[in-house]
Amino acid sequence: TDTIGLGAFSVIGTMYAVRLGYPPIVVLLCTLITCTGGGLIRDTLCRRPARVLYPFQETYAITTVAGGAAWITMRALSVPLFMRVPIAVGTVVAFRCYAATTGFHLPAADLLLKQQHRDAPQLDPEPVEERAPVLRAEFQPHFTTEHIRSSLADIAAGGAAGGA
Repeated sequence: TDTIGLGAFSVIGTMYAVRLGYPPIVVLLCTLITCTGGGLIRDTLCRRPARVLYPFQETYAITTVAGGAAWITMRALSVPLFMRVPIAVGTVVAFRCYAATTGFHLPAADLLLKQQHRDAPQLDPEPVEERAPVLRAEFQPHFTTEHIRSSLADIAAGGAAGGA
């Protein structure tokens, strides 16, 4: 669902790093950090497992790098910007769609992959409204109404006695 957003952020991270004059390997690293960092923040705020930490479920790193590499390559070939952006985003989208339909993922240690697969939480559980607590302060009064009445009566009686 966030494939187009991943492609857009891949291009944004790439363009920003290129503007700063970094070499291609650093540009790709900046692209990777932009996309995976954004995904981590999104998943954390939505109170769901960070998808980027489970390599067998979704591809983030390789698709992001592919989109950034496509943008850098087209820039080196003097492809106009108005063509570079959609092609780089399209590269990310195409790669993610390929990975989703074929089950492609980056190689990982077989034992680690099996352990993560077994321990991985469900990525699309019940709707957010049902699993995330309401983002408002729950008021838990420290005193009941009776405590407040009693305290006010004590203050009134003490105030009257103390003032006399």
